[in-house]
Amino acid sequence: MPLKTGSSDETISKNIAELVRAGHPKDQAIAIAYKEAGRSTSSKGRSGLGYTCGAASPDECVCGRCGMNGKGLVSWARAVSGMGKRSGGTEFSSQAALQSYMRQHPKADMSKHSVAQAASKASSSESNESKMRAQTDRVQDAGHAQNVSAAEKKFESMGSGSKTQVLDHMKSKGDEAFRLSGRMANWSSPTEEHLTHARQETGMILRELQSIPHPVAVEQTRAVTNAANAVNDALKHQDVDSYKKVSDQLSSALYGATKAINRAVG
Repeated sequence: MPLKTGSSDETISKNIAELVRAGHPKDQAIAIAYKEAGRSTSSKGRSGLGYTCGAASPDECVCGRCGMNGKGLVSWARAVSGMGKRSGGTEFSSQAALQSYMRQHPKADMSKHSVAQAASKASSSESNESKMRAQTDRVQDAGHAQNVSAAEKKFESMGSGSKTQVLDHMKSKGDEAFRLSGRMANWSSPTEEHLTHARQETGMILRELQSIPHPVAVEQTRAVTNAANAVNDALKHQDVDSYKKVSDQLSSALYGATKAINRAVG
């Protein structure tokens, strides 16, 4: 099994990969590759790489622990953050900062620039994302205000009989929200099954509520939707530690909707 000649990090990492593919244990492969290059394994990482397997670039990681071979962005983040510690480079300000940078540059070769440079780019990406979120929020707020205004005008243009039907319909949805909120308030340790059921029942309430031409219905649809989205995120990411928090938030939003509707109905 011929190995490449040379003492560069790139040559060493390629030889390590070749040795591992040939069946050598990882530690043994590293030792052989460094010996072949005439370098000591104690010098590994001085170039500013320092990945677990000595890889010179993300594509050449063979150990699976660096997380730099497509096995997950979070692992990759830890590897590069660790690289900053070992090489004395500037560490990313947060895991989120690095993840943001990698989302913006999915094909980036982290071995071609320093952690400090990557951190600077990550900071720039986060700033742009923040501006985009703020702009999106402004657009959504403007759209929401228009929806509230349109619902108010439509309700005011109705005859007394139609208004009564709208208020009765809205009251029935408020009662459903109140009952669900009460059940959720008794969940001391909500499970995935609890939240899944609450999300489904909330969805049915929202589908009815958002169709009601009344400004209060529009307002409360948005408030409850925001809380329901937090539940969705917790379930999607299986964030068990946040189950109680998002459950309480949704329960509170449902109860708030009930109070607002009761005030409107009179």
